[in-house]
Amino acid sequence: MHEPYDPEDGRVLDTALAGRADALVTGNFRDFTHYTDDVIARGRVHIRTTAGASLWIVHHEDMARWLQTGLRPGRLADLAGPRAADQPAPASQVAPEAPLPDDTRS
Repeated sequence: MHEPYDPEDGRVLDTALAGRADALVTGNFRDFTHYTDDVIARGRVHIRTTAGASLWIVHHEDMARWLQTGLRPGRLADLAGPRAADQPAPASQVAPEAPLPDDTRS
């Protein structure tokens, strides 16, 4: 069973979520993670998703690399850089629509 987290840490987490922070940097994953988190690297990189926001909970070493390189830690889809998944693909990467067969056009 998961022990209740430290109330002071809970206020930090609540503030980060309410302020729609991009990341919370910590070495104390015990008090900041939850079983519903998307785990990228256990105890190093977790993503807490709430109604309308995602908060990356990141170990300070991983965050330093993220800031130095601009590459998010973890999954391949995230390696294009911060917020890359939130941006539309360039037109050159979007497949063109297939033309309709002649018999379906009016």
